[in-house]
Amino acid sequence: MDGRGDMSDLGRACDAAVHLLATRGAGGLSVRAIAHELNVTGPALTHRWDNRARLWGLLVSEIGDRWLREVRRAVYDRGPAGLVPSTAEEVADACVWLTASDLGRTDPVLSFRVADVLEQERALLRRALEERAGRRLADAVVDALHATAVGLRDRVCSVGQPFPGDQALVAWHLAVEALVPTGASLGGQDSA
Repeated sequence: MDGRGDMSDLGRACDAAVHLLATRGAGGLSVRAIAHELNVTGPALTHRWDNRARLWGLLVSEIGDRWLREVRRAVYDRGPAGLVPSTAEEVADACVWLTASDLGRTDPVLSFRVADVLEQERALLRRALEERAGRRLADAVVDALHATAVGLRDRVCSVGQPFPGDQALVAWHLAVEALVPTGASLGGQDSA
């Protein structure tokens, strides 16, 4: 059996990629480094999924799926604040996703997958915010809060001077309360 594209193999390759992203950043991620982690050759690894571009696409997709599972769990537990990493584990997961999503900045194919993950994240935020507000929110409000969550996540994961997770949560709660005050009406019409 060939096994090309087998999800258990992809899972192992993704685990190796996540480890490399977490410990070395995007600059430490390469086919050779992943192959080394898996104790195989680089050509064998790329051949398993046809080529390097397909391997990167599968890895970014898998890392994005893992990120969305973590965000869904956090939003289920904490409501809209689940989009802002506050624990060490959440920050580590966010940093891996941010580093992987940066690969989409220069690769048009990967950028589509990153955009898909961000859109799913936005939809998740919309549901959580509307549940909190008890009404439909304008797209501009959801977009502003999603951009705020993404920006806070970026700052929490900053290499130089990361923004502390507890302060990020305070900033998040202030932004949500300003744009979606509890008990007040914002007109409730979707602007789309």
